Parts: sequence; C-alpha cells; structure tokens
Amino acid sequence: MDFLKGFHGEFGWLIWGIVGLGVIWFFRGGTESPTAHGGAYIKPLAPVDSGRVYGTYYAGGDAGQNETLDLPRAPGNFLRKTGLFLGDAFTQVREVKDGRITSLLGKKIYFGDTAQAKAKNPDEEHIVVEADPYSKNVIGISGLVLRGAGLDTSILLPKAAELALTGTPPDKTDILLPPGGRAIIVSGRSPIGTSFRVNKCSGYLSQFQKYVPDLDRSCPYPTDELKLYGPAGEATCAEFVERIPRCKIFQGAPSKALSNACVNFLAEKLNYNACVANHKKDADFYSKEWRLFLNQQNELWRNENEIIRLMDAENTVLDAVTY
Repeated sequence: MDFLKGFHGEFGWLIWGIVGLGVIWFFRGGTESPTAHGGAYIKPLAPVDSGRVYGTYYAGGDAGQNETLDLPRAPGNFLRKTGLFLGDAFTQVREVKDGRITSLLGKKIYFGDTAQAKAKNPDEEHIVVEADPYSKNVIGISGLVLRGAGLDTSILLPKAAELALTGTPPDKTDILLPPGGRAIIVSGRSPIGTSFRVNKCSGYLSQFQKYVPDLDRSCPYPTDELKLYGPAGEATCAEFVERIPRCKIFQGAPSKALSNACVNFLAEKLNYNACVANHKKDADFYSKEWRLFLNQQNELWRNENEIIRLMDAENTVLDAVTY
C-alpha cells in the first residue's frame, strides 16, 4: 500500500491530466465531433491504391494530390519520455525496496524509526540508525553519508563526544555503535553544542533544554546519592531529599532546618557534572544510544515522496527507506 501511495503521489498529476483531457473531448462531441471525421486521410497503399493523401486539413486547406502526410511526432515523443520516466521511477523504488530487504537480512546497520523525518522543525526532525543486536563487533558510523531525494549535497555523519560535560569543550571521537545500539540523528542544533553519547546522568540535561525525543531519566536516585556523598545520618536532610525527583537540580531556597552539609550536598552533588564525576566508572554508566546533531537551520527531509539513503565513503548504499 505504501508503494501505491507513493506512485499516486508521484504520478497523480499525469493520471488526472489524462482524465481531464478525456472529459474535455467528451463534452466537445467525442466521436460525433466534426473534427473526429474531418481532416486529411491516406488512401490504402499499393497495390490496393496509391497511398496518397486526400481530404481537408484541420487548418482549412485541401490536401494536394501529391502531398504526403507528416504525422506529428510530439505524441510519440511524449509517450516515450513518459515511459522512460515511469520506468526510472519504478526502478528507483524497486532498488530501494530490494536494498532494504538485503540490508535487513545481510547487513549490520540499518534505518530504524523514520516517522519523525516529516517534522517541520529541524530541532525535532530526526531519523534513527540502528546496529544489528546480533553483531559481534562495534560499528563505526562517523563519516557515513546521508542523502535524500531532495538534497543537492550529502550530509556527513559527524564525530561526537563520548563523555560530554557542560561548560567544557568537547573531546570528539568516532562514533562506535555497540551491538543493538542506535544513533538518533537530529537535523537541527545540539542544546549543549555537541553530539554526544547518552549516559545514566544525561537526564539532567533535559531539565532546562528540550530534546526530541526526550532523554531517558535514569539518573541515580537522590536518596541513593545522599547515602554515598552526603550526610546520610541526618533525618531532616533525608526527608527533604526524598521529595526531589530523579534528574532534577534542586531550585529555590533550602529549608532553614537543613544543615550546611545538607545544603552543600544539594548544590554540589545533584547535578549533571557531579553525577558524571561520581558514576563514570560504573559498569552501566554508558547507554547504547548516541545523539547526533547535523546543525541545519531548515528541515532536511521531504514530508512525502522521499528516499533517504545511508551510504559509505565509496557511495555504496548500506540501507535506504522511502515514504
């Protein structure tokens, strides 16, 4: 059904144009119109007859006895060009679908969800590239190319910061997707100024900045942080910290009942950079997800009749999707 919808979207103008011409022909008389029976005719060829032209042209002149009829070539050229155009379109769609099947069965990287490629805001427009969960090795994607049907140029997948810190210049590296990993590729700009790998503390980043899709809020619980890095023995502090959600920096004036140690804990330990410093060596610190930002001011992908290809540096198509 998606193929039929794509075909109608691409060639609907031709179908409706033919229907329109048919309606005009019908209301102008159809087969009963004088022009359907008037005009130049050709006598049967030898040996039955002479093969000469007789009758009247549409322009109003008589056909001379020795005049030959030069049939118009435009309809034939139009039909030939239309056939070539349709053939080329069918070939492209078939190649995309065949490539899609081959990629999913035999390759280690492919497109995931592309529904948000139709978003009009570049900061929300995104596609997903996924690594085969059964792959035995990491897969490098920095330097791969994205190309759409409407793009005059190719978009290179960038490097990214594996460990991004706020207020610190990023140390960018090649993106390596682990088995089952994914890269969410956003057309717009990064809220923190760089592409990055998601980690267990990344939820703090979405408190004051918008990410689409939203970052997973899997930060350590504030009460657990209190036991490790704060005055865990203070009941008043523990009761206060229990009311603070995960991945949230405490805002506002602390209660006067809290000790200085508790206030310092709230200010210094419940934030992104402190979370990273305290947990970056945890076995479950890094997620399998990367966030890539292409820094485009306008949307990249068409909202319909689009073909998006993922290609390597040699222009080999690794995967393609159409909608």
